Amino acid sequence: MSVGEFVGNYFKIHDFLGFFDQRLLGIFREEESLVDRFVLEIVVVFVESLAMCHQDEQSVGGEECVRAIDHLSSIVCVKRNLLSSPSPTRKVPRCLQNVSSGGFVLSDVIAWLLIQCGKAETKCRHQAMVLVTMLAPLQPGVGSCKEWFGKLQQQHTINYFILRFEGGVGEPGSPSGIQVQPVLTPLSTQTLKLWFSMLLAALDCYCWVAEKSTLSVHDLLTSGRSKLFRSIEHFLRDFAHKTLSDLSPEAVFTPSESDGYAKLKCTVVVRLLDFVAALIATRPKTFLETVPRSLWSGHVIALIAAVALRPDAIGFNMADIEVQGKLPKLTRDLLAVLGQRLDGAEKSDFVAEVGKTAARLGAELEDTIGRMSVGPTPSSVDDLSATGVFVGYQQLFAEGLYESEPGLIAKLTSCAKRLAYDRRDAAVDLSPMRHRTVSTLLSLALSLDRAGDGDELLHLLRDETPVTHGGGRSRPLGTSMYATFRPTLTAAVLAGRGRVVPTLLTAAATRPDLVAAVLTGCLDRLISDKASRTEFGDAFTAVVAGHWAPLDGCWGGDGDYRGTMVLVLRKMLIVNSKIGSDVSAVGFEAVFSMYCRMLADANLTLNFKVEMLDLLGFFCCVPEPHIGALRSALDSVVRHHFPLKSTEFPLGSLKRADYVAAMTKLLTALELSGSLTLLEILTSLVCREPKHVLEIAIQTSLTAFIKRTPPDRQPAAAAVPYKVSVSEAGFSNEERSRAAERVRLTLLRHCQQSVLVRFFVENIAAIMSTVQTKSNKTSEAVFETQLVSKICCYQLLELMYLRLEKDQVNSTTSEINAAYCGGAAVTGKEMTMAITKSAHAGKSEDIRGESVLQELQRQYHCAAFNCLAAVLSSTQLELKSYTEFLFTENTAKGQMLFDNLVDSARSYEFPLEIESIWEHRQKFESIRRDLRATLKDGGGDESVSSMSGLGYISSQYLQESSLGAETSHYDFIGPAHIAPPPGGQSEAPRRPPNREVISSDVVEMDVDEMDVDDLILHESMIVMTTLVNHLQRKKITPTPGRDPDLADLPSWMACVRRKLSADNTSGNVKLFLARLVVNAEGVFRPFARHWVAPLMEVVHQGHVGDTINSFVITLIITVLSWDDGSMVAKTGLAERDAANRLLEWMTARCGGARRAVARNNLEMMMSFVKSWRSVLRVPSQLIAAQMQNEDPGGKESGIGVQILGVMLENDLSPFDEHTAGDDVLFGHLVRNMAEKYKAVHAASAEVAGMALRGVDAGPLHEAVVEQLITLQANTLQANTQKFVVCLDAIARHYPPIADRFLNRLLDALPSLHGTFKHSVLEILESRFDSIEDPYVVFKSKNLAGIVTYRDEPTQRVALKIAQRLVRAVEPGRVAELVRLVVGLADHPSAPCRQSVYETCMWVYDRSRGDGDDGGPRAPRRTAREVLLRGLSDGEETLRLSLMNFWGHETRMPSETGSRLAAVVATMYSASCESRFLGYATNLIMELTSHSPDFEREIYDQPLSECQFEEVKIDVNWRHRTAVTPMFAETLQAARTQGETVADAGQLRTALDGAAQFSATQDVAGVSTFNWLTGSSVDTLAESYSGEGVTSIPSSLLFKVGAAPSARQRNYRPVRPDFGKSKSSKTTDPGGATEQTSPDLQRIRRRIRKDCPETRSYFARQQMRRRRRDADLQEERRLRRGNLVTLYRSYRHGDLPDIQMTYRELIAPLQALAQRDQLIARQLFASLARGIIAEVARAASGDESRKLCSDLSDGMNRMLADSTEYNPAFIASLLEVAYHLPKDIRLKPELVSMSASVSNQQLVSIALLHNLPDDDPAPAATPAKVPRTEATPGKTGPSRDVRLFTWVELSRLYKSVGETDVVHGILGQPIGVHEITRRALRAERRVDLNRAIKLYADAIDSKRGADVPLTCDTDLWDECRLECMAQLSLWDKTDEVTRELVATADGGRDIDPGKVWSDPLVQEVYLPEAMKAKLKRLLVGEDEQELLTFVDVSMALGGE
Repeated sequence: MSVGEFVGNYFKIHDFLGFFDQRLLGIFREEESLVDRFVLEIVVVFVESLAMCHQDEQSVGGEECVRAIDHLSSIVCVKRNLLSSPSPTRKVPRCLQNVSSGGFVLSDVIAWLLIQCGKAETKCRHQAMVLVTMLAPLQPGVGSCKEWFGKLQQQHTINYFILRFEGGVGEPGSPSGIQVQPVLTPLSTQTLKLWFSMLLAALDCYCWVAEKSTLSVHDLLTSGRSKLFRSIEHFLRDFAHKTLSDLSPEAVFTPSESDGYAKLKCTVVVRLLDFVAALIATRPKTFLETVPRSLWSGHVIALIAAVALRPDAIGFNMADIEVQGKLPKLTRDLLAVLGQRLDGAEKSDFVAEVGKTAARLGAELEDTIGRMSVGPTPSSVDDLSATGVFVGYQQLFAEGLYESEPGLIAKLTSCAKRLAYDRRDAAVDLSPMRHRTVSTLLSLALSLDRAGDGDELLHLLRDETPVTHGGGRSRPLGTSMYATFRPTLTAAVLAGRGRVVPTLLTAAATRPDLVAAVLTGCLDRLISDKASRTEFGDAFTAVVAGHWAPLDGCWGGDGDYRGTMVLVLRKMLIVNSKIGSDVSAVGFEAVFSMYCRMLADANLTLNFKVEMLDLLGFFCCVPEPHIGALRSALDSVVRHHFPLKSTEFPLGSLKRADYVAAMTKLLTALELSGSLTLLEILTSLVCREPKHVLEIAIQTSLTAFIKRTPPDRQPAAAAVPYKVSVSEAGFSNEERSRAAERVRLTLLRHCQQSVLVRFFVENIAAIMSTVQTKSNKTSEAVFETQLVSKICCYQLLELMYLRLEKDQVNSTTSEINAAYCGGAAVTGKEMTMAITKSAHAGKSEDIRGESVLQELQRQYHCAAFNCLAAVLSSTQLELKSYTEFLFTENTAKGQMLFDNLVDSARSYEFPLEIESIWEHRQKFESIRRDLRATLKDGGGDESVSSMSGLGYISSQYLQESSLGAETSHYDFIGPAHIAPPPGGQSEAPRRPPNREVISSDVVEMDVDEMDVDDLILHESMIVMTTLVNHLQRKKITPTPGRDPDLADLPSWMACVRRKLSADNTSGNVKLFLARLVVNAEGVFRPFARHWVAPLMEVVHQGHVGDTINSFVITLIITVLSWDDGSMVAKTGLAERDAANRLLEWMTARCGGARRAVARNNLEMMMSFVKSWRSVLRVPSQLIAAQMQNEDPGGKESGIGVQILGVMLENDLSPFDEHTAGDDVLFGHLVRNMAEKYKAVHAASAEVAGMALRGVDAGPLHEAVVEQLITLQANTLQANTQKFVVCLDAIARHYPPIADRFLNRLLDALPSLHGTFKHSVLEILESRFDSIEDPYVVFKSKNLAGIVTYRDEPTQRVALKIAQRLVRAVEPGRVAELVRLVVGLADHPSAPCRQSVYETCMWVYDRSRGDGDDGGPRAPRRTAREVLLRGLSDGEETLRLSLMNFWGHETRMPSETGSRLAAVVATMYSASCESRFLGYATNLIMELTSHSPDFEREIYDQPLSECQFEEVKIDVNWRHRTAVTPMFAETLQAARTQGETVADAGQLRTALDGAAQFSATQDVAGVSTFNWLTGSSVDTLAESYSGEGVTSIPSSLLFKVGAAPSARQRNYRPVRPDFGKSKSSKTTDPGGATEQTSPDLQRIRRRIRKDCPETRSYFARQQMRRRRRDADLQEERRLRRGNLVTLYRSYRHGDLPDIQMTYRELIAPLQALAQRDQLIARQLFASLARGIIAEVARAASGDESRKLCSDLSDGMNRMLADSTEYNPAFIASLLEVAYHLPKDIRLKPELVSMSASVSNQQLVSIALLHNLPDDDPAPAATPAKVPRTEATPGKTGPSRDVRLFTWVELSRLYKSVGETDVVHGILGQPIGVHEITRRALRAERRVDLNRAIKLYADAIDSKRGADVPLTCDTDLWDECRLECMAQLSLWDKTDEVTRELVATADGGRDIDPGKVWSDPLVQEVYLPEAMKAKLKRLLVGEDEQELLTFVDVSMALGGE
C-alpha cells in the first residue's frame, strides 16, 4: 500500500492493480478487522497518490487509481457504522496524525477530503468532491449532503468553506491560492499555470456546491472574505483575450509552452462559463446582486460573445476533436439558460453588448469569407473560424439574444453558393472542412429564414440555374445543392414542413427528380434518427399524404419515377404506418386508392407489382369497404399474372422468378398482418394443384400465421379452409381435398388447444354425420364426393385425438362428446365408440371386384385406419383392442386390412442411384413436419412446436468415400453435421441433443432416422410404424423373454408375420410389411430369429425387384444388424435355406454398371457372408459363370473375381462335390490376370494370392507362376507394369511367390517410377531375408537415390530397407548407411523421421565402444547427434520416444548424482543447446516418478475443515489467447459445463481423470510413455496411421483383413473411457451392435446417377474437399501448437488446498520447464545444487569429489563446445558455479567468452569475483582458446592463475562499457606487463595513435627474449584492432589481421583452413578482417581476395 505514495508511475500502478484481484479484494472486504484497521488509511493514501498522477499521461495511473478508490468507497459505505466509531487499532495516515484527539474516524477523513476539494490537482480535486458527496450523508444524524454542509456551517462560519475553496491546500491559519494572491504578480510561466490552477479549483468548488445546492453561493461570494470576483476580473481583463506572447513580448516561448498556456486558460474559461450558468440557474432574479455589474457588463458578456462567435480568438484549438464536440454544446446550454432566465433590462443589456461584439466580429468574418479561396486546398484555419462563428450566430438567434440585420439571409445564401460553385457555375470539389463550413453557413441562413417568411429555402430548392458537375453533366442548382448539402437542407425542410412541403409537391409534375430526392432524403432522416422521427415523423407524413394528389403524375409517368415513388411510400409507411391502415388518417383515401389502382393496372408488369406487394402488409388490415377493393385488386394480380399451375413457367426464367417473388411477398404479408382475406386468396392458389413449387414455404408461413394470430381470431382463420372443404357444390373435389389437407390441417395443428376444442364443439355433429353416412355407389360423382368428404372428416378426427387429452375426448366432462350427444352424454364414450365403429367398418370393407375409384377408396381406407389408430392410441391400453381392430383381417368374412391399404397394382421402385439427394429428402420433409406437428409436448394450451435437429442415417449419404462424410455440411434442411468421435464409432445418442423429448400418450417415432422411399410416403406407413413403437413404449405389447419361440410372438406381431409369410399375399403388401419391420426394427429385434426367413424370402422371391436396390440393401442390413453373434447358430432349416437362396440371388445380381454400385453390393455381400458363413454354401457355378468374360476387352469378369475374393476372405472354400472343378475356377482366375484393365487383372492376382494362402502348392500355384513368367517375359513397358502390379497383389497375401522373381524386380527397379517403384520396394522389403548379400545388391541399385527420391511413401519403404541393411551388414559398412539415413533426419514427414530415429537407436546401442575414437563421422557419434536433435522434434510422440530411450536404465544411471553427471557428460550437443535444459531436467526429475512418495500427499490433513469445489478449467485449444488467463474464474461462469467436458475430452492427461491403465508401447515398438501424465500419447494418429499410408490400395472392392505376413495392421487410438468399463457387445434397443453398426450403416448409402450435372457436382465437391482438407490440416497444426495439457486438478475453497501430492508439484513444474527457458534455467541450477549438496552430505568424500570433478569437466566442455551461446543455458551453468565455487571450477577464459556472447556478464563477473584463492591451475585449454600457453620452444614465465582471472574480468567489464573499472583492474599490480599499463593510459587520454604504437611495440617485443604471458598478447591484439577501428585505419587493420590469418607457407593470402579450424581466429580476428576488407572495397580498392575467400569458404561449408 505504501508504494502508492511513490512518485514513480510503476509503483503506483501496481499498487492500484493489486486491489483489482478478486481474491484479495474479497478477503479484504470480508475481514472486518482488516477493514477497520486499514481502509481509511488506504483511502487517504490513494487520494494523495491521485494528486501525484496530475502531470501523468491520461492512460498511466489515474484511471486505475480512481477504480481502486471506487472499490474502497463501496467498502466504506457498507462499514460506515464501524468506521464512525474510534478504534485503537486503526492506522492513522501521516497527513492526519494531529487531526483528531478523540480517535481517527470517518468524519476526520471527510473533513480532510473537503480540504482536498480546493487542491490545484484536477483528478484529486474531482475525486475528493465525489467522495465528500458520497460519504457525508453516512455520518450519524445526517440525512443528506446538504444537511452535513449546514451542520458544518453552524459549527463554523461561512469563511470555513471560503478558505477551503479559495485557500488551496493550506491550513485555515495559513491559506494559499487566490485568497493570498487574487492578482498575479509577478508574471512567469510557472506562476501563471499555478495561479490558473488555483482559480480553476475555486471555480470548480463553487460550481460543485451550486450544482448540489449544498451551500448558498450568494452567501459565500457576498460575505466579504471571498476574492473570487477580483481574481475573475483580473483574469478577464489581463489574460482571457491575450496569448502568452502578448503577456511577455520580449520573451520567446516554445510551441509546447504556448499550447499549454492556451489549454489551461481555456479550461478556466469553460469552468467560468459553467459558473455563470450555475449562478443564473440558481438565482435568476438576484443574479446581478451576486455578480458585480461592472464585471458582468464589462467583461463576462464580451467573453460569452467571443466564445460563442470566435472561440479561436480566445485560444481554443478548433482542430481538437474534443473542443469541436463539447464547446458548441457548452455555449448552446449557456445561451439557453441566459435566454430563459434573463428578462427585462438584463436581457436588453446582454443583447446590446452581444450586438457590439457580434458586429465587430461579423465585419471581421465578412472580410474573412471574402478572402476564402475556392481552390482545391482552401485554408482550414479560415474554415474553422468561419464554422465557429456560424454556429455561434445560430445559437444566439435560436435563443433570441441577437437580431439579424436586413439582407443577412440573402448575403449568407449568396456566400454559400459562391463557395460551392465557381464563377462559371461549375461545382467545386469541396474539402471536408470546407463542406462543413458551407453546411453551417446554410444552416444559419435557413434558421433565419424560418423566423421570417420562409421563402429562401423554396427559392434555393427551386432554382433551375444549370450548374456543371464532373463529366460535363448539367443539373439544376436546387437539385445540386440538395444533393451536396442534403443533411442541412433536409433538416430545414422538416422544420418548415407545413410551408415548404405543400409548395414543393406542386412542382412534382415539372420537377419530379427534385421532389423525389427531397422526399427520400427527409424520410431517410426520419428512419435513421429516432429524435427526428419523434419530433417530425407523424406531422411530415401527414403533410405529404394530405397533398398526395400532385404526385399522381409521378405514379403514372416514367418507370424510374414510379419505382422511386414506391420507395417513398414504403418509407412513409415505415415512419407512420397509420397512413396505410387507419382510414381516419389524413390522406389515407388518396394513398389507398392509388395503391389499389396500381395493383389492378393490367399494363404494369409483375416485377413492379412485386415491389408494391412489399407494402401489402400495411394495407390489408383495413375494414370494409376498403378490404373489398383491395381483394379485387389482388384478384386482378392473380388473374393477369399468376399461372394456373406453379410449374407452368420454366425453371430459371424471369417469369418464374417474378412469380416466386410475388408468392413470397404474399406469404410474408399473411404472416405479418394475419389478414383473412390473404388467407382466402392463398387457399385458392394452393387448391389449384396437388403440390406447389413453394409448398414448404407455404406450410411454414401458414404455421407462422396461425401462431401469430390472436386466439380470438384463430377460429375465423380455421373456418376459411373448412368452408372450402365442406362446400360440395362450390368447389371441386380436388380443391376441397387440397384445402382440407394442406391448409385446414396445418392451421388446426398449430392453433391454440382451446381454439381446437371450440372448433370441434361447433362442427363435431356435422363431421360425424358425414362419417356415418352410408356410401352411395350408384353414381360415381356422388360416390367420389362422399369419399372426399369422409377422408377430410377422418383426417380431422385423427388430428383431434392426437392433439387433445383423453379427458377432452373420452370422458363425461368432454365438451366435444357432449356436443356430439346433444348435451345428453352418459358414459362419455359415445363419440369414441361411434368413431371406432365407423372407422373399423371403413377400413375393413370388402371391395374385391370393384373397379370404381379404386385409388380414392384406398385413400379412404388409409384415412379410416389412421383415424382408428389415433383413437385407440389415445384411449386404449389393452393389446386385445389393438390386435382386433388394427392388425386382424378375416378374408373369409370380408374383413380386409392390408389389401385395402396397399395398392397391389402399383409398381414400387427403389433405385440405388438417385437424381438428387436434396429432392429425395424434400419428399419426406412434409411428412416429417406433419408428424411432428401432431405430437404434443405434454398438454396445455400452447401450440406444438416442431422438433429441431435431423439425424440422417448414412444411407442418405453419397457412396463415394471421399465425399460421403462431407455431404451433411450441405444439408439445407437439417442442422450442421456433427462429426463422429475418433475411431469411427458414433457414441452420440440416436436422437440429436437438441431434439425435444416427447413424453405424452400419443404415438411417436424416430422419423428422422427412416430412409426415404415410396413406401415411406404411403399414407399409413408412418402411422403404423408409430403405432408399433407406441405399443412397445407404453408396454402394451408383452415384454419377450430370452430367445422367444414362435408361439411367444405378441398377437399383433403374429398377425403381421402370418400375412408376410402367406403365399397368397400380394407382393406389394409384403413390401409394405417388410418396410414396417425395417422402420420399427427395434421392436422386432427380440424376435429376430422368426423374422429372418420372411424378410429374406421377400428379397429372393423377387417382390423387391430383380436387382440389388436400396430396399434390398435395407432389408439385408436390418437382418445383419439383428445378429448378436448367436442368432445364426439358433436358426433352423428354413432360415438356413433362405440364407443360401439369398446368397445365390445376390451372387447373380451383384454386378453393377458403375464401380460405386458394385463396391456397395460387394460390401453388403461381405457383411452377409461374414455373419452367416457357418451355414452358407458357396455358389461356385454362379461364381464361375460370373468370371467368364464374354467380351474380351470388357470388365464383366471382374465381378466374379470379386465375389470369389469375398468367399476366400471368409474362409469359405469354393471347392466341394457340388461345385465346378478346380481347373475351371483356376483357369478363369489365371486368365483374368492377363486382362487389359487393372480392375480385372489386379483383383484376379490378389484373389489368387488369397487362394494360395491356403494352398501352397498344386495346380493353382503352377498356373499363377506360369502366368507371371509370361508377363515377365514380355519386354513392353505396359506388361512390365502389369507384372509388377500382379506380383504385388499376390504377395500381399502370399509373399513367398516373390522369391522366384527377385532378380527380375531388382533389374526393373531403376526404370520404374511412382507407385510401381513403391510396389517393388515393398516386395523387396518383405522378402529382404531372401536376398543374397543385400548390401551389394541395393547399393548397385542406387539405394541412396531411392532414399532421396521425392516421394514420401517411397522414402518410407526405402528407409525400412536401409534400417534392415544397417542391422544386416558388417560394422565397417554401417557408417555409410548411417550417413544415408540421417540425411532425412529433418524430413517433414513424421513417419520418415521415426524410421531415422529407430535406425539411430539401434546403431547407438549396438556400436558402444566402436568408433568412439574415430573421426567425427563415426556412426555412434552421428547417431547420438541425431537422437539428441530429435529431443526437440515437432511431434510429441517422437519426442517422448526419444526421451524414454535416453532415460532407459541401460543408458542413464538410476542414482541421482550419477544421472546428473551422465546428463552433463553425454546429453549435450551444440546443435540442440536451446533444448538442453528442458530435456536435462526431465531426465533428472524422471527419477522422482520411481519413488514411492511420488503419489503421496505432502500434507495428509487440510488446514481446517473446509468444503472444496473442483475448479473447472477450460482446456479447449480454441479459447487460448494471449490475454485470457486460463484460470480466470470470471470466465468459467460464462462457459457451460458441457462445453468444458467435451473439450477436455480431447486430451486425456489429467491426473485425476487418467485411465485405469495405459499402454507404454506404441505400435512401432517405441515407448511413448509420458511419466508426467502417467499415460501414453499418440499425436501421430492424426497425421498418419501406421503403414497404411504407404501401402498401395487394394484392387478389391471390399475390405480385406491383413494377412499374417502382410504389412503391419493399423490401430486406432483408444477412446477417452478406455479401460474404465468392461467391454460389451450388448446393443441398444434400436441399433445394431457396436462392432458392426458403422460398417452396416455405411452400406446403406445412396449413390447419385452419373450425368454431366453429377460430374460437375462432384468436381465442385472435390474442390471444396481439398479446401476443407487444407483448412483441416491448418487447424490440426494450430491445435497441436495450442493444446492444453492438464497435469493436475485444482480445488477451490475458503482456505488454500494443501492436500496435494508431490506429483502435482513436480509434473507441472517440469512441463513448464520444457516450454519456458527461464524456468528451465532456474530448475536445472536448483537441481544441480541440491543434488551436489545431498551427495556431499550422504556420500563419501571421494564420491563427492569425483562427482564435482566430472561436473566441472562436463560444464567446461559444454562451454567450450557451445556455438549458439544460449543465454538461459550459459546462465544456468554460471549460476551453479557461482553458488558452488569450491565444488564446480569453470575456466575463467571460457566463462568470459561465453558470458560476453550470451550477454550474461553480470553473473559471470560475480562468479569470477567469487572464485576461491586456492583455485588450482586449469588444465590444458581446449581448441576454443588455443593461445593460452607461451610460444613452444621458448621459456616463458610461470602462469599466474589470478592474473588470468583478472584479465578475463577486465574483458567482461569492458563488454558492459565499464572502462574505468577495466583501467582500474589492469592498472593494479597483478602481474600485467608494463607496456599494457602505458597503452591503457594512452587510451584513457584518447591518444589512440600512441596506444596503437605501444601495442605494436609490445607485440614486437614478444619475439625477443622476454616472452610475455598469452593473456597479455591476446589483450594487445584486441585493443590494437579496436583502436584502429575507432580511427578508421582500415589499411592497417587489414595488414595486421592478414598476418594472423595468412597461409602457413608465408604467403599473404587468407588461409580458409586456418580460419575455420581456430575458434579464436573466427571470433576475434575474422570479424575485423572482414570489416576492413569491406570498407576498402567500398572505397573502390581491389579486394578480389575477399571474394575468393568467400567462395572457398562456401565450398568448405559441408565440412
